[in-house]
Amino acid sequence: TSSSSSSSNRRNIRSGRGIISSIIRVPLAAVSKFISILSFIFNFLFRCLFLFFPLPFSSSSFSPNSNLPEIVIAESAHAAYWKAAEYFHMRLRVVKVGSDFRLHARDVEKVLNRNTAVIVASAPGYPHGVIDHVADLGRLARRHGVCLHVDACLGGFALPFLRDLGHSIPAFDFGVPGVTSMSVDTHKFGMAHKGTSVVLYRNSEIRKHQYTQITEWTGGLYISPGMAGSRPGALIATAWAAMVRVGRDGYRKTAAEVLAAAQAFAKGIEEQIPELEVVGKPDMYVVAFRLRDKKGGDGKKEDGLGHSGSGKGRKNDERNQNEKKAKDINIYQVNEELTKKGWHFNALQCPPALHFCFTAAHSTELVWDQLIPDLKAAVAAAAADPDGSKKGSVPLYGMANASPDRGLLGEFLTVYQDTMLMP
Repeated sequence: TSSSSSSSNRRNIRSGRGIISSIIRVPLAAVSKFISILSFIFNFLFRCLFLFFPLPFSSSSFSPNSNLPEIVIAESAHAAYWKAAEYFHMRLRVVKVGSDFRLHARDVEKVLNRNTAVIVASAPGYPHGVIDHVADLGRLARRHGVCLHVDACLGGFALPFLRDLGHSIPAFDFGVPGVTSMSVDTHKFGMAHKGTSVVLYRNSEIRKHQYTQITEWTGGLYISPGMAGSRPGALIATAWAAMVRVGRDGYRKTAAEVLAAAQAFAKGIEEQIPELEVVGKPDMYVVAFRLRDKKGGDGKKEDGLGHSGSGKGRKNDERNQNEKKAKDINIYQVNEELTKKGWHFNALQCPPALHFCFTAAHSTELVWDQLIPDLKAAVAAAAADPDGSKKGSVPLYGMANASPDRGLLGEFLTVYQDTMLMP
């Protein structure tokens, strides 16, 4: 019956909320106020979050030149924040990441003003798999009286278990004073079906701004916790079942195995493919890489595993030779060659790079036996075919990185989307 289904739904939500609350670290005093709401469509989660986010200042304190609340994000933050700002007429303040590809508090502070509603940090960011400096951002948010949202959609079901296993994970959750909300996707490393996600608030005072209550409707009194009125109970049930079935031990085991594969891949690039270099120091399962670039100063660089080396002497000569080889290669052409071999990498821009997200389907044996050899072969094929940069999707990304007219690129994307939606 309808009532029994609704009752089961509520039980599953409460149980799932308890599981997730136990995963994300939070100060003991705040446990009783640790709130979560199960959401069902990724974009809806973010729209709800920013549409109803409480502003720290009254509307009378807005800058006279603008009455739009502002979101401060890194250039590496998920595209959903651009979508949220566009839908709800919020202004985005996009901040460049540092040389470590992470968002720094010192850069965020430069753009804060009386209209700032929320700062967004990623744990980790989708493009490069690195965690922003959340602890520093938390201190900044508290000092300025603004909200700090941590996007842990990718890392929420990975980072806590890597931390359990003894890995050094930068602070990113409610253990950081100043973090007011988090988002965690159960449908990624939580191993649930697509369409489920969780938004978590530090207390109910923040949560209530997401509600819609209607008292004058002829249909009766009405209250809803989010944009979706009717919610699919089947998705809630499968998310709960996935978490119960896998359990903490299962998540830890998966975390150890997937991290080992990701680290093997980063090591393989640095040791076996001199034309490439890992971008930053990956904190999790996403490893980004690009063509090796010439370094200034003493030639020191981070190898993606936390090590650094000097570029002096013979090593410096070798690096110069590798940089010369890399000049003749298009990274997007490498991607095309990998696609021919059955691999699906994501193309990144600014800077041009590729990334691979490791999952439970990948093992260290797969990395050493197939992925690294295929990547080496793809680099060699791209170097041997200078006309390859004119084929497939290579020209598109080449144009995207070279063209200063982003509006033109936007129009191109619109035409592409229209074409995809044709009957």
